[in-house]
Amino acid sequence: MVNGHAKILVQTAAHLAGAAYYYQSFDVTEQTWPADKDICGVCYHPTYGGWVSLDGVFILKDVLCPDLPQRAPRDVIPSEEKRVELLKKYNKIDLSFRDLLPVPVPRKYAKEHEKYLSSETSLDEKIAIAKQMK
Repeated sequence: MVNGHAKILVQTAAHLAGAAYYYQSFDVTEQTWPADKDICGVCYHPTYGGWVSLDGVFILKDVLCPDLPQRAPRDVIPSEEKRVELLKKYNKIDLSFRDLLPVPVPRKYAKEHEKYLSSETSLDEKIAIAKQMK
């Protein structure tokens, strides 16, 4: 981040790379939240659902691939109802948003990682968890 603003929008990059679908409020026609409410989008992976972490990108300035085909991301939440559920849960920081795929994901975060990510975990608790995992 520079001055509080992201330099690279990794969720957009994942969508454009075809790695995960980036669901946003305009992906649903029947929006059930107030018109003035900002709704954050969320990426969903076809295998791991919401159990992915998009932490950065590599920029290779001297690597050009003009013939590299662009791959569209797989839309794994095609129903309007599930998309609304996904966006509502994600924006309420309800971690159950991670498990909306119809099949179980092969791997999830460790319980300590889930607790670390929880909005209810204080900074002191997060530091203790990080030290314990170290």
